[in-house]
Amino acid sequence: MALRSPDQMGVLTRTASRLIPERLERPLRSPSFRRLALGKSISYLGDWLMVAVLVGWVYQSTSSVSQVALLMAIRLVPPIVGGGLAASLVDRLPRRRVLVWSETAGAATIAGALVAVVAGSRPAVFAFVGLCGLVSMVSTVAGNALIPMVVAQDELPAANGIHAVGQEAAMALGALAGGLTLAVGGAPAGLAANLASYGIAVFLFSRIRVAEGQGVRQVSRRGGGLIDGLRYVLRHRALTVVVGSFAFATLATG
Repeated sequence: MALRSPDQMGVLTRTASRLIPERLERPLRSPSFRRLALGKSISYLGDWLMVAVLVGWVYQSTSSVSQVALLMAIRLVPPIVGGGLAASLVDRLPRRRVLVWSETAGAATIAGALVAVVAGSRPAVFAFVGLCGLVSMVSTVAGNALIPMVVAQDELPAANGIHAVGQEAAMALGALAGGLTLAVGGAPAGLAANLASYGIAVFLFSRIRVAEGQGVRQVSRRGGGLIDGLRYVLRHRALTVVVGSFAFATLATG
């Protein structure tokens, strides 16, 4: 293959710069932010793959829509109820440590659910899924609170936008991949994949470098950061289309 001339490389660089705004690139220059965003995306992908697989497993074993609805309620209600507890923990303990601990605890609940699926115990699966939902909220809050500690203040809107896009993409891809995983390897394969995703996330989070004393003021205003991130996404049509498309796909796939 012929080497590109400097002029051709310059054209490619300028084209890439137009496609990816410089403000969007700046947060990605932080290794800690890259590890945080990638780890959360991988963890979300595994979670939604697991949910899709378990929906199929429950319906195959019971032929009951009410049991599927119960599974979804058990998965989605604990994060809502546990939001206050998660915020309290994150406010009182080192955020990176809380993130690593909560992801490790989540991996333990997935391992328990995997054993329960192999044993055919649906009540145990439901219990472990509920626990996973609870600790996942702690992980989510800790991850959001870490963003102001790994990027500069003026990079927060772009960082929150990138974080949101990664999570929406991972949720949609995980839900879409769940059906294929269930057909090829069954529910145990889906849970094993989620367990692996948690292991990768823990590895990435453990390599985040942050001074725990930094970002306290910004974290106390994290609601404003999320609003800024939403405004940033809405100002960029490409990001709006991506986030909206993945959100729609996530809802459509259940």
